[in-house]
Amino acid sequence: MENLFKKLVTLFNELSSNDLIELHKESLFPQEFNLTDRFLQKYQKKISDEAGIEFNDDDIRILGLTSLAIKWNNKFIPKVKENINGGTSFLIYNSLCGIQDEWLKENPLNHAQKLVENLYSFNDSEMRKHMSQRGRGCFYREYAKWPLDIYFFDEGIRIKMNISLEDYIQALIDSCAVSYWQYFYVDIDELIKQNQEMLLRSGILINNPIEDKDLDSPRLKYLIDELEIITKNLPILFPEKDFSYHQDRLEQIKERARPYLL
Repeated sequence: MENLFKKLVTLFNELSSNDLIELHKESLFPQEFNLTDRFLQKYQKKISDEAGIEFNDDDIRILGLTSLAIKWNNKFIPKVKENINGGTSFLIYNSLCGIQDEWLKENPLNHAQKLVENLYSFNDSEMRKHMSQRGRGCFYREYAKWPLDIYFFDEGIRIKMNISLEDYIQALIDSCAVSYWQYFYVDIDELIKQNQEMLLRSGILINNPIEDKDLDSPRLKYLIDELEIITKNLPILFPEKDFSYHQDRLEQIKERARPYLL
């Protein structure tokens, strides 16, 4: 668990030292607080009682007593023609024994009620105010189970990610917390299935589009366009990092999606 905290600190340091992006003032450096053993024991007992999960003293100190919030966007540079941004925030404690946010209950669509009722956000990966329901990492909460299954929530889409918490955070770091990064790591067939028929026509909700300006555009096509913007611009903004995985994955998505975009 301590390794996760160190990785988040490294991510923040890398983003804050990058002259090609701008960190917003609401970004918060990961912190550890010197709290009393009595408080930690109370905190540990609450997770045990409400979530049925037993963490040791070291893990509970790292798990709950850290904070991280990052919000960034690219600065104006001639090589980057489109706006690109990202962000992340972690609230693992709330996802284990807090109250579910109302937005997770919205737009259940064809998802099973049990799934909707048991998803709890632990990571908000889309921090733009006009799209507050975008890009959330969620735990599927089950009493006395750890680690928990992770789902990707994106305004009507809920895709199970076959990934551990450690690998999820590593993928976030490898993606520089860019918006939509989870789409590079979900099952491609499920991505296509849940995106291919999403439209909003004449104010009637068939399913939510990705942007208001694309009310009559297939969401799958728009999503692929967004992923192309990401893979084109990330190497420019972060020249020291390797994004070959994202580029290869996008080609796989485009190849698999081609029959649905004709």
